[in-house]
Amino acid sequence: MFARTWSEELVAEWLSWHGFAVLVSVPAGSGRGGGRNEADVVGFRFEGDKLVIEHWEISSILLKGKDVTGKMKKKFSRDRVKAIEEYIINVLGLSNKQTLSIEYRKRAIIFTSKKALSEAKEILQKEGIKVYSIREFFEKYMKHTVEDQVRVMRTFPDSYWLLNMLYTLRAEKIIDWQPQSQQ
Repeated sequence: MFARTWSEELVAEWLSWHGFAVLVSVPAGSGRGGGRNEADVVGFRFEGDKLVIEHWEISSILLKGKDVTGKMKKKFSRDRVKAIEEYIINVLGLSNKQTLSIEYRKRAIIFTSKKALSEAKEILQKEGIKVYSIREFFEKYMKHTVEDQVRVMRTFPDSYWLLNMLYTLRAEKIIDWQPQSQQ
């Protein structure tokens, strides 16, 4: 399965570059009227004897903060998290979940107004969901990944086509990541 959007692809490439096995459109239960719910991007890896799962949802939601919050809570509901954990355990061919230590990280990139994003962040943080604007995602995750490669003058493997595009734009000084206050 391929990512449906450039933002999902970028998250998938970042996770893969950082050692996660990556799945997109991961089955996460069924909808009320049938159909299938899916998680946008899920990365997983072992860190010692612990299975780490990073579940990312990327959404464009032009709603008020409380409405954004409601939609995101559904995407990270207990039932969906359980379905994703079980799916990953099956993919790995593991049989005994009870003895497995799992760290489940909930992440979201939301394209919405600054006000709605701020309101949603405040509420969703209490639910254990880390929320980012696309700018914040670039600052926290992409900047250092790309800058490290530019510094050593090494491109990414060809399959990381969005990371390579960012590498080229940065190496050619077409983009320059400065803190927002300096721009």
